[in-house]
Amino acid sequence: MKKTFMFIALLYSGYSYGQIFSQDFAASTSKKNYIGNGASQFDWITDFRNSRSTIETENGNNFLRFDKVGSSSVILSKDRALSGGAANNLAYVQFKLRVLAPDVVETPENKLATFYLGGGNTDAFEANNTAGVPNDNLFSAFGIRVLKDDKGAYKFYISSVEKNTYSGWQTITCIANRTGSPLTYKAPNGTNHTLQNNKQAVWVGDVLQIGAGSLNGGQVTFEKFKLRFSADYPNLKIDIDDLIIDNSVPVK
Repeated sequence: MKKTFMFIALLYSGYSYGQIFSQDFAASTSKKNYIGNGASQFDWITDFRNSRSTIETENGNNFLRFDKVGSSSVILSKDRALSGGAANNLAYVQFKLRVLAPDVVETPENKLATFYLGGGNTDAFEANNTAGVPNDNLFSAFGIRVLKDDKGAYKFYISSVEKNTYSGWQTITCIANRTGSPLTYKAPNGTNHTLQNNKQAVWVGDVLQIGAGSLNGGQVTFEKFKLRFSADYPNLKIDIDDLIIDNSVPVK
């Protein structure tokens, strides 16, 4: 997986692409090394009693795991300002996600997890804040839901697109445009796509899930992010890897 992450970085290095955050968890199996005020560190990786977090290794690859077994939130956030400032009116977010059934398999409730970008005067991105992000402080957001198939496997889907469900490691990509103008980007499937102003596109792998979702939040730039699974979200294992955030997009 780390080879893939490096390939992505090299692939985009010749294009208009400004990386302002990246983390692939390759440096260490100690979680404390990923928490702090560094450019590629998080302000908060929750580790509650009912949702422990660890750095796991599989086939030589490190990744972050949350093991949710009860009523505890799962939060991955950065409150310290990302670089870019006023230039951050365009977002390219990408990370790998895998969901697995908990040790005690249940029928998961239909709850919403959310990845937020935002900023402004708010404590919503700070450590110890398990709430969502208010609309006034929101640049963009997209949701993730889970279900159990008829064989008992847990799968996720992008909220409102239940027809496309995914298991195993999958790459989620979100492009959010608040530049004031349409833009054309090179999509994960290798084709060119045009995205209008105040719209976002969400992909899983090379499949488009949301082509032109509306952006109605109160922020036209972003400097913070938060991935939130609420305390009442179904119990499951959540694996995350290769998170990158950029303020420009790949183009041909």
